[in-house]
Amino acid sequence: MLADVDSQKFRWVQVADFAIGLFAIAFVASCREARTGESGRAPYGRNLPEPSGFFRVFADVRVKATGEIVEIGYVASCGAITQNWSYTTSSAFFGMAPHIMLVPTNSGELIGVRTPDVCDADLWWGHEDKVDTSLSSDSFLPVLMWYPDVNDIGFAIGYLSDKAYESPYAKIELLSSGIAKASLEEWRAWLEKSEAEFEPVGALPGPWGHQKVAYTGSSRAHEKYLRSINGGRNALTYLCHAMGLLEVPAEGRDDVLRMLPDNGQEWVSSSEVDQEFARPFRALLESLDFEGTSFTSHQRDYREFGARKSQGGGAFFRGGQYESDGYHDVWPIVPFQPDEIDPSTKEVQSWKHEWLREDAWNGFAVCGNDSPSVDALTAYAAGRSDSLRVDYSENGHPYSRYAGQLKPEALFLDGQIVFSTQERYVDPYYFTGRRVPIFNRSGQVIPDCCVR
Repeated sequence: MLADVDSQKFRWVQVADFAIGLFAIAFVASCREARTGESGRAPYGRNLPEPSGFFRVFADVRVKATGEIVEIGYVASCGAITQNWSYTTSSAFFGMAPHIMLVPTNSGELIGVRTPDVCDADLWWGHEDKVDTSLSSDSFLPVLMWYPDVNDIGFAIGYLSDKAYESPYAKIELLSSGIAKASLEEWRAWLEKSEAEFEPVGALPGPWGHQKVAYTGSSRAHEKYLRSINGGRNALTYLCHAMGLLEVPAEGRDDVLRMLPDNGQEWVSSSEVDQEFARPFRALLESLDFEGTSFTSHQRDYREFGARKSQGGGAFFRGGQYESDGYHDVWPIVPFQPDEIDPSTKEVQSWKHEWLREDAWNGFAVCGNDSPSVDALTAYAAGRSDSLRVDYSENGHPYSRYAGQLKPEALFLDGQIVFSTQERYVDPYYFTGRRVPIFNRSGQVIPDCCVR
């Protein structure tokens, strides 16, 4: 039982249930009672049934600077929480655990894996003729993240395509990866083995990864715990800031450019297209062949299916119509950098998000809403600096360093504004939730923005 183990070694256990207890089985629940004296009670009543499905994610990664081989392997569980309400029918919330798996390196970093959202039984079981459910290393490419500081799980560099591994900026090499169905027995074995081998280091939350903030399987206690081990800051690296760019096919480029408003701006949102052109504009986009697939397939899907490969494949599957995600190059956005600062109060008056379009940045993302400066990030990536830390001492960032003071924002490329928030959109979610295509006068389009 966990209650018999040294409490310092397992400082994570009081909230570990929220990482795996989303789909708790009897022995996990009994361990909770043994170490906390509670039976998992929650307001209005909550039932945690045993998991209904399992899959294994694995990746072998080589750290380039040291040659260390990091073997990542874990079993994710799928299931539901049933919430019982006092005056109405029960609600079921479906999810998986863990959302993010973290493994330390010997040189003081962390490697993270974003678990693909493949719990849907309709996709795993019943469509084997349409979906490959045991992808090999030649097919499945997980989204990996490199955390430069083992003491900070709020910032990471994401690898969103195979081009990131080909870049001179890559800190890791992916040797192999895969995904396959697993069983309840395999899940239990993984829980016990990883628990027995776990050694606390830095801000590593425990042997079983962690959940996304405010998602199914998380809780206020879990979020509070993550902040407590992360310097009081949230762990939001499941928000990876990046943006892609596509060439509008030649056969429709002139018509697309003709329907854009003549407002003197280099970058124009499709929402600014005159009303009389709105429907034909969208119909034109959908009629064009964007690198072998539809324009819609290049727009962000809110579910995590893995990373895309430039030659096809990589992502697990799209779901729904089983249309493969269209590949396009992506480049990182460095989010929430101070733009205007009040000289008297030193407070940030507006934020800038900087889009890095250097070839060496192709395939990367900045994960988390706090980031080092562009200069610091590039110096570290290029090998001119051995360490990379977010400076949490100056000016503040909207989620970590101060609360409730939302400021105007703008996305910049080479000093030029691509788009900015209007007064009614002064909210960081404007950027993380934006899905409107943006065009430039050269015939290129940003499918959507700005978080993967």
